[in-house]
Amino acid sequence: MYVYISEQEIFTDYKSKEALFWLEEELVYGDWTSGPAGDGSYTKTGQLKISEVGIYKYHFLVPGYQLLHSADYFENTMVFFTSHFLIA
Repeated sequence: MYVYISEQEIFTDYKSKEALFWLEEELVYGDWTSGPAGDGSYTKTGQLKISEVGIYKYHFLVPGYQLLHSADYFENTMVFFTSHFLIA
């Protein structure tokens, strides 16, 4: 799972280490016993600098691939994507 933070409405800079907020590898679909609490959930805390305009948070779930950092192209049908606009 990749989580990026960006001021850009359309995000394409998958290789940006500055935009990558959270990388969680080797997640298993249907695994309800992993994670720190043993209930399948994961959390990430951190501080974000939010401009007056706001920022976007992008989530990418990529089954079986280390794709976003190792490839310039990926198959859209294999990626689950959501985004959220965050305001200050």
